[in-house]
Amino acid sequence: MKILLAVDYSTYSQAALRALIAQIRPENTEVAVLHVMELALADFESRETFRHTRPARLKKTQELLEGFVSELERAGYSAKAVVEEGVAKETILNFAEHWKPDVIFLGSHGRRAFKRLTLGGVTEAVARHAHCSVEIVRAPRAG
Repeated sequence: MKILLAVDYSTYSQAALRALIAQIRPENTEVAVLHVMELALADFESRETFRHTRPARLKKTQELLEGFVSELERAGYSAKAVVEEGVAKETILNFAEHWKPDVIFLGSHGRRAFKRLTLGGVTEAVARHAHCSVEIVRAPRAG
């Protein structure tokens, strides 16, 4: 079985990881842990800015993914880290189209209506357009 775990720096991604481990047996399961580094407007201020900020962002992203991969490997999964640059929803869908996972796991920020429209709705876009099953995991709200 092939699983795509799309992650960011949120607790929602941690919840998706926990759900994956709880629901899927590790035997014969390969997990690609994908993080999309989205380019920010500030990245385009100058080539110098981009050249200096990109390596730091990439290092931080690799550290994030190492944590996810380590936890999956400790649980018995075969896992690899994947860093892509682009627009998150498009990049996740393109990666899934190419890699052909059986299921995509991702966390939901639980945004509604106007906020979802203005913030891009990555989870919604992936759920609507992926050519495989999508498991949307919500983290319990604090409080």
